[in-house]
Amino acid sequence: MTSYRLDCYGHDDQLEEARFATRSEAEEVAQATEYGGDGYLAPRVVESADAPTITAAAYMAAVWPEYPGPCPAGTDPDEWFANADD
Repeated sequence: MTSYRLDCYGHDDQLEEARFATRSEAEEVAQATEYGGDGYLAPRVVESADAPTITAAAYMAAVWPEYPGPCPAGTDPDEWFANADD
């Protein structure tokens, strides 16, 4: 079974253990992590042979309850996440 994980270069073990069912879910969490959380960290999406373990929505609800949702296409991520209470 294929899933997708985020390579955080050893900076976030919890995030690196999460497995998402689709690339788009993993990319959503990667973008939120980069712009809304750890601004210095730009995780890389990597394919995994492991089974999915969590959805992007469930992961974000657990780590960032005020998460505003995925950044809409054509919207500047810096502006989208700027007013979110981290």
